[in-house]
Amino acid sequence: MNQVPLDSSIPQANILIVEDEQGPREALKLILSPFFNLYTVDRAEVALQILATHPIDLVTLDLRLPDQSGTDLLAKIRESGHDVDVVIITGYGTLQSAIDAIRQGVAGYILKPFNVADLLDVIKKALERRTRLSSLQGALQALGNLWTTGINLPT
Repeated sequence: MNQVPLDSSIPQANILIVEDEQGPREALKLILSPFFNLYTVDRAEVALQILATHPIDLVTLDLRLPDQSGTDLLAKIRESGHDVDVVIITGYGTLQSAIDAIRQGVAGYILKPFNVADLLDVIKKALERRTRLSSLQGALQALGNLWTTGINLPT
């Protein structure tokens, strides 16, 4: 199995796997558990509870769930303001569902059966982008603090 090396400078991320089928859920756990802290659920409502109570960095989301569609869950995640990246992993992908997912800012859209290297690459890039954005936000906050305290910056 070809695995994409993950950057050891990225802290171990918390990933929520939302997948109703046991086979794909177990496969994702097997692939991702060496690199990430995992939470796995098979229903949208449980996923929302986990997001409300745990610091989740990324969600892998199936589009077909027993209690509501993955698209509806994605909309609820976005409406709730959770700061989390989402990667859609589905066996029922359509051009329209991909367009809708992109409009809602997903970090990736992967069709089942998925390639392990592609999956790890999408997740790695999403987490790296998240880390860079967090660093940039911290730098901008520090600069703003300097500006408001009236410290003179060198010219």
